[in-house]
Amino acid sequence: MHLQRIVMPSGLVSWTAFDDHGAAVPEIRDFVLFLEARRYAPSTIRHYARHVVQLGNYLGSLGKSFAQLTAPEFDRFLMSAVRYGSHQATVHAGTVPLHWEHCTGSASLHNQVLFSIKGFYQFLGSLHESDL
Repeated sequence: MHLQRIVMPSGLVSWTAFDDHGAAVPEIRDFVLFLEARRYAPSTIRHYARHVVQLGNYLGSLGKSFAQLTAPEFDRFLMSAVRYGSHQATVHAGTVPLHWEHCTGSASLHNQVLFSIKGFYQFLGSLHESDL
């Protein structure tokens, strides 16, 4: 899965995610549209989408979907995304630490990853709540 920048004819920039087969990932595209409708800053939208894509890649390396994320898996993703950068989290997906170490990443990055994933799952939850 990868994130792709989209430039509209009007000059506006948006983002969408494509899976390994080149198909758009609707959950992430809808999440980006949701953030844009709420007038999040373009850089915030880019970072949130990037973290969700990396979570998707992390889960894909475990053979799971977004709906199958467990708390321990999220903790491992968050730890590796902060420590190694979210682009390396997938490499460490199958690694189970023998003992917990203090993360050397910044608190700012930790919160950014945490809030982006939390916002994504709140968005997914609101989709099911609004079904009539």
